[in-house]
Amino acid sequence: MTILQFSTDSILVSQTRAFIVQRITETRSAPQLDECATNVGMIPRTFQRALRSFGDTTFQEVLDQTRLKMAKELLMANQRTYYVEEALGFHSGSFRRFFKRQEGMSPRDWRKQYLAAQSDAVREELYLQSRTTPAPAPEVKEVERGSVTYVTLASQFALEEQSREYWEEVNGG
Repeated sequence: MTILQFSTDSILVSQTRAFIVQRITETRSAPQLDECATNVGMIPRTFQRALRSFGDTTFQEVLDQTRLKMAKELLMANQRTYYVEEALGFHSGSFRRFFKRQEGMSPRDWRKQYLAAQSDAVREELYLQSRTTPAPAPEVKEVERGSVTYVTLASQFALEEQSREYWEEVNGG
């Protein structure tokens, strides 16, 4: 699982996010402030100040945003809520509370809303493609009958020919 850098992230915040993802992926538990500070070569207090000044955020906000993004990726991949909870290092029941506090809805409701939006987006894309892709021009065939030349659709001509052949066969003629 990869977490892309948010567009407003500083290098420090990006490094912290990467460490959080690595730690959660490897140990299924969230890192503590002092572990993240050590990872970037700072003491915890300096690390907190640097996050505030360079990233305009706190360690807890970075941790929560990263875990939320990871949770959404797992939910989008249709993982069960209990698996997401375990994979991200939450304790029993705390994931649902965390997610609801962050998103204002349960993980299950969020996934339903996401899947509905996806199917709406797919339907919209197919509709737009059908509107922008011109329909193929019908195949036209010129047919001479006596001294008159008729222009007809090739599919209609094929049906007329099949019908004519059938009646000739039936009537013996």
